[in-house]
Amino acid sequence: MVGWSALKRLAYIEYVLIVSFAALIAFHILYILRFMDDNTLASWRWIFRGISLWKNFLYLLAALAVASGLSVAATPGRKGCIPFVALSSFFVIIPLWSIPEVFLDTARYFTYAKTLELHGVAYFLAGWGRVFDVWTDMPLVPLVHGLVFSHAGESRLYIQIFNTLLFSLAAVLTSLAGKELWDGERGFHAGILLLAMPYLLVQVPMMMTDVPAMFMTALMLYLVIMAARTGGMLHLVAAGISVFLSLMTRYSLWPVSLITLILVCISGTREHGWRAVSRTGLVACIGVIPMLAVASARFDVFSGQFLILRDYQWRALDVWSESFFSSFLFQMHPFLCIFAVAGAGIALMKRDTRFLIPLGFAVFIIFFGYGRMRYLVPMFPFFALMSAYGLHLIPMGRVRSFTVYVMVLFSLAVLYSGYMPFLMQTSMVNLQRAGRYLNGLAAPAVGVITLPQEQSAASTDVAVPILDLYAHKRLVYLEGEDEAAPGDGDDSLYSLRFAREFRVSSFYRPDRTHMDMPLVVISGMGDGPPPELELAGSVLRKTKDFCSATGVFRYRTFVHVYE
Repeated sequence: MVGWSALKRLAYIEYVLIVSFAALIAFHILYILRFMDDNTLASWRWIFRGISLWKNFLYLLAALAVASGLSVAATPGRKGCIPFVALSSFFVIIPLWSIPEVFLDTARYFTYAKTLELHGVAYFLAGWGRVFDVWTDMPLVPLVHGLVFSHAGESRLYIQIFNTLLFSLAAVLTSLAGKELWDGERGFHAGILLLAMPYLLVQVPMMMTDVPAMFMTALMLYLVIMAARTGGMLHLVAAGISVFLSLMTRYSLWPVSLITLILVCISGTREHGWRAVSRTGLVACIGVIPMLAVASARFDVFSGQFLILRDYQWRALDVWSESFFSSFLFQMHPFLCIFAVAGAGIALMKRDTRFLIPLGFAVFIIFFGYGRMRYLVPMFPFFALMSAYGLHLIPMGRVRSFTVYVMVLFSLAVLYSGYMPFLMQTSMVNLQRAGRYLNGLAAPAVGVITLPQEQSAASTDVAVPILDLYAHKRLVYLEGEDEAAPGDGDDSLYSLRFAREFRVSSFYRPDRTHMDMPLVVISGMGDGPPPELELAGSVLRKTKDFCSATGVFRYRTFVHVYE
């Protein structure tokens, strides 16, 4: 008995050494090949520019030590470890709250939410797509963001807390889905593996729809599985409502919802026969019929959005695409992809039809050809489930846990030492810092002038609502740019088309001709405005410049404050 224990300890040490060596080698290979990362937000070419490899090596060694301790202290049993998933997925995001909004799409979502805050839910719903433009967005997430503003206050912090809670719940729901499909250990690993995706974690603090959409996907997945397996009116109705809410979140979730329902139905027929078919069919009716009613009532809005999706976004996917090599090896831990492929092989050998459900992720990206990382974010729970299933190639439970923690902690080391410092240097941080500076001024209102971009065809006006997200002042839009720079190539497929066509909302327009207030000039030009400006007969002097920039992105927001 003692000899067997010693043999197991020896095998454990050998596995740990193999995993540690493979993880270190994988990082260094990716670091050398970082020129192949074509991600458009946080390519390794940019985030590790000027960062010492040896410094990161020390971080990774520390991560290995912590992973070894966690694999002993937090190894899941058959029931998993849901509280650990919930707490860890929440607290790792908190340091990222300091990252500025880096997506121009934030301007749309903030404008929607502020419209609801100022005019109420009835005006928001009645005016959606009719009184105000809504691009190709669905109303559910802006509606919730607007309610957060209305009841908690117009602060980015409340949105970040809300999004972080949704991310934490998405991790928990992924764990519960894995537990229902297989067992608690696989479920636990699937939930934790969402933390091994640095690109995903960067999205959480942003006022975007990506993380809420991922939460809706995880909620729908879990509830549909429960409805198909156990039945019961409560499960069926809850699953149907989750399908409806998913459809109201993003257009990209329409095919995801359909594929999920089909695959849950197919996998359930082996265990539950025609009952699984009838249950998933009822869930589909509960979810789709209200959606059809909404689409019929707003046919003019939906038809206009479908035209944009067909003629612009669908055609432009090839132009905007990022390689799968970048997405699945650089922007998340490379072991995830390896174990996902292994999981498919194991499921095929075992003829495990339940694996068909997360396999829908691969079906979706291959069939629809989605090569842009941001559009894949809502489906990451499926990918995490595939990887967690493939981890059972490793025979020892403690080694599987150690491997999971290595993947997560390596990814967090890359996130905090690479992604976070890089994003804190982009020109979008100028809006964040300017907002904080304006909050310290006594004036209740601030005038805003926008000047043209120097290298981008997008409008500088997009920066106005993003500045408003940070500044707790009334912004008064005084003057905009005259002309933007032309786009490159096929202008109809320009990736920032909405930002070029963006128009500042009426609630930023002045209500009187003269106001004694400071002035903010947002410019995309390096030289900036002169040191003095005249506003309503008063001469204002420049008192503060915010001119951080990485030199990577063509769209820039330099902010100059006059008092």
